[in-house]
Amino acid sequence: MKKNILLFLLCGLYCSLLQASLTDGAEYYILNDYYGKVLGTSEDGSTPRLSKIGLNKDSLSYVFIAEKSSQSGYYYLRLKSTGKYLAANSSNAWGVVYQTEKGSGDAALWALDVQFGRTIVNKKSSSKCLGCDWTRDDYVGVYYDKTFNSLSRFSVFPAKSEGYDASLATASTDVFVNEYGNQQK
Repeated sequence: MKKNILLFLLCGLYCSLLQASLTDGAEYYILNDYYGKVLGTSEDGSTPRLSKIGLNKDSLSYVFIAEKSSQSGYYYLRLKSTGKYLAANSSNAWGVVYQTEKGSGDAALWALDVQFGRTIVNKKSSSKCLGCDWTRDDYVGVYYDKTFNSLSRFSVFPAKSEGYDASLATASTDVFVNEYGNQQK
């Protein structure tokens, strides 16, 4: 019994080190773990898409600025290159869009932490998570109606001035605990 309690406390400490709240005004990359592609824009810059880093000419089209909201645990994600906010489609088509303002509803509110292999949830539909479908395209569409699976696992880590590779190297860890409590590399 004491061994289980100690193990539980150590796991909790380890998990808390890997999962930390975003910092208001800080910049982040959002990496889809399945594809190894980063959330940014489509080729023309109009819609949210996953792509390999560097595929877009504007390197800032992959950087999000976190803005704390009045809703506990939720943040606005503003794309650094355009100043637009990531939001669930207001027509309820399960798509994700960029909008010029935060808006007064829940569509632009996201629950996420600095994390490895976790889900990102929109307040509009908190029983579903951000994810994508299987494809071979260079640009992968993202949606907010997915269940937890390999296509909805994201790693969120701080963007450093040295660029994506340096940011990822600094954020990487050998082992993390996934949502099921299992250690993964």
